[in-house]
Amino acid sequence: WRQRLIPMTSLVSTRLPSARARPQQCFTSEQIDALLERSEGVTHHAIAILAFTGLRVGELEALLWSDVKLEMGELGMLHIRRGGSSGSTKSGRDRFVPIHPRIRPIIAQLPRTNECVLPGLRARTLLSQIKRLCRELDYGPGYKTHSLRHYFVSMCAAQGVPPRVVMRWVGHQSSQVMDMYFSLHDATSEAAMKSLAEQSCIKSRD
Repeated sequence: WRQRLIPMTSLVSTRLPSARARPQQCFTSEQIDALLERSEGVTHHAIAILAFTGLRVGELEALLWSDVKLEMGELGMLHIRRGGSSGSTKSGRDRFVPIHPRIRPIIAQLPRTNECVLPGLRARTLLSQIKRLCRELDYGPGYKTHSLRHYFVSMCAAQGVPPRVVMRWVGHQSSQVMDMYFSLHDATSEAAMKSLAEQSCIKSRD
């Protein structure tokens, strides 16, 4: 088209097949616990924060102490406003993520000697550490830093957090994209069926 060999209308009428999303590895709660037990220092802190906030690793790298609002609400909030390639977030919008009670003590005890919350965090180093831990724990290949984000979304879905709330927390505007993140583990599936069966029994007695 740039060389004017075909008209623009040929491109407009051409239908391209949609790319199929590849299944992504997602940690289980037991795997997250094992990773945290084996890791230490910046790696330990990063795994914990990423797993219980759903942040992208670039957003955690760029998180400043001025973005940590421990006094906001009962849990405290993380103000996510940078970490994408353009200097802002990937979506271009700020968002607030409540601090999960499991990571609040970790954040509260971190030293504030630098404006960054985790000044020693490097995405490539964290990825290599996660892959090393996964090999040691015999988790198999395919796990990466983004698998922690998948874990968070799946955990939220399993706990019944409304999709729109999860979308706001992780910074996505499309529910179709969110579907790619959700992984239903066998144990979660069985627990949901047991809960359904219990509710059915209660209603039949009533």
